[in-house]
Amino acid sequence: MPGAGFRIGGLAGAGHDGPGAPRHRLSANTVQAQIDKAHRRLAIGRLDDAAHLYESVLAAEPDHAQALFGRGRVAVRQGKPEEGLPYLARALELCPGQGLFHEGMGEACLAQGKTEAAKAHFEAAVAADPGLASGWLRLGRMLWAEGATAKAESCFKLAVAHAPFEPSHHFALAEILDETGNRAGAEVRLRKVLALDPIHAEAHARLGEILLANDRPGHAIDHFDQALAGQPDRPDWLCALARTWLAFGDPDMAGQALERALELDPHSSEARALRDAIGPSGPPDPEDGT
Repeated sequence: MPGAGFRIGGLAGAGHDGPGAPRHRLSANTVQAQIDKAHRRLAIGRLDDAAHLYESVLAAEPDHAQALFGRGRVAVRQGKPEEGLPYLARALELCPGQGLFHEGMGEACLAQGKTEAAKAHFEAAVAADPGLASGWLRLGRMLWAEGATAKAESCFKLAVAHAPFEPSHHFALAEILDETGNRAGAEVRLRKVLALDPIHAEAHARLGEILLANDRPGHAIDHFDQALAGQPDRPDWLCALARTWLAFGDPDMAGQALERALELDPHSSEARALRDAIGPSGPPDPEDGT
């Protein structure tokens, strides 16, 4: 088992002195209410609030596996994986067959640059819980980074199958389909992302690139505009918009996009090359003083 032999040496945190006698008792209903509330806080990014709630449970029940797991995950999300690992390791020691706990350990290991350990935990996560969509997503990303694209694609498909209403799963599958040349499949997935999350900027930008490559610049412009509405400070997307306007036959609009791109990144080689291709009517160079 990944992480076997990892011994907990004490759990830092307000109101929690590590395994031992609880300071006070909480009713089962109170504990569950605190855990549920903490999970909700974690889900919306209120990390300090979540940490406090988990610690209130751990003060009463030091070996409450869900509270240990939650407190560890909070620490990882706060950029402190070394603080989170003891909590996560103890939770996994208490519940070794819990796939989500393996995923949490993998997340902590990955944050520390321990890629092999992270991969082993993600593999253990989906082995313990084959329906754990987030585990398949994380494992797929690791396999893709290793160059195992076919295996990664299979993982992303499983993530989609087990959580079909999660945009990030469809987007991951769209990315790998696009990168491996299946633009038609990628377009289908990107449209699914946007059906679930209409303001997903990355999906709009990638769909714009696919539409441009398929000689549909008019439709591509709309998607680049929506991508930039969400993330306006992206010179790469502005360059893509400029290329699209050129394909559409409007160098003036292309020039406006390039002017903004060069304001954001005066050294952008792509923006400079496109500006030169447009000619004298193109945008001024911020470094030329013209």
